[in-house]
Amino acid sequence: MQESRQASTQQRQESRQTNQAANREDRQTAAQDRQEDRQEWADDYHHHGHGGYYHGGAVAGAVIGATITAAAFSAMAVPPAPVVVSGVTYYQSGSTWYQPVYQGDQVTYVVVEPPQ
Repeated sequence: MQESRQASTQQRQESRQTNQAANREDRQTAAQDRQEDRQEWADDYHHHGHGGYYHGGAVAGAVIGATITAAAFSAMAVPPAPVVVSGVTYYQSGSTWYQPVYQGDQVTYVVVEPPQ
């Protein structure tokens, strides 16, 4: 009886560990997919000659809340100009405004409404 309980307990523990590993892998894959999507968007944006700014939202994904990586931000043909409003630094490129934010330990730039 005790051997049966131990075997059952061992089997449940192995099942939990397997499920935890699968869930962790799913989360990592999803995060990696999101990062790749952001990078593809930034690459498409820069390779289609948009001159470092959005054209009235005509570029797919160029909406408030869209993010670009620090590398893509730095690679813009026309570097966005820093503008400090009420102690907060924003960056302006054409009619598009960006705000730097951290995602984990990486800086990304989020498209925001023009500051007041």
